[in-house]
Amino acid sequence: MRIEFDEHEHEIAGYWLSALFNGDYSGLNDKEIAQFEDWEATAQSVGRGFWAGYREDSRTECGVDEVTGLRADTYVVVYHVQQEGLPT
Repeated sequence: MRIEFDEHEHEIAGYWLSALFNGDYSGLNDKEIAQFEDWEATAQSVGRGFWAGYREDSRTECGVDEVTGLRADTYVVVYHVQQEGLPT
């Protein structure tokens, strides 16, 4: 049986990648951590899933970071959610 996933893409600044994939918040202050965790909870609200990685070829200079709304070097990160109606 093949399990299929819906992909949800988000554009975030490169400096968030370590926090997202490794749980490494070093270099971030309490306000930044709270802001990041709020964004992540919203991004994951589409359903139970997992962060599949980031698209290395998606780097954009001066893209808009979804976490802060500010311009930064950004990457597209991908969140996978199992499609409904399929076994878990």
